[in-house]
Amino acid sequence: MSRYAHVAYCDDIRPELNGKMSLMGLYSDTMLIPSLPTTLPKLGIVVTAKTSSDEPFAGFEIHVAMGDQLLAELVVSEEEYLSTVRHTVQDPANHYVQAQFLISPLRVDHPGEIAVRFKSGEWEYNCNGLKIELAPEGSLQR
Repeated sequence: MSRYAHVAYCDDIRPELNGKMSLMGLYSDTMLIPSLPTTLPKLGIVVTAKTSSDEPFAGFEIHVAMGDQLLAELVVSEEEYLSTVRHTVQDPANHYVQAQFLISPLRVDHPGEIAVRFKSGEWEYNCNGLKIELAPEGSLQR
């Protein structure tokens, strides 16, 4: 069985023509903040998970947290998941899940990390997080 989950963090998620989406202001692994505390207008989070067709997800849960604060949560039952699963022409042997979250506004009081956990049955995966750090004085353009 081959499973993985990955997260993209950005300033905004915009729908495009033909079912595409654009991620605006994509972050690598760290968000630098000019001063704290601050309130961000929004933060986009795109979670993508893959599993093989012979071991489909038994439903799934996604939890997005910053420290002890739960920012977002999605729970999809096995029945809901199986009724909406799609195969791609290029990769019919695998199942993909993608969920988008737009956290708006996002209050940041201190440096920390946004963490995403993907869970399906007994399989649980701590996805790549987004560190939030105070930028060195004068390092960011205004």
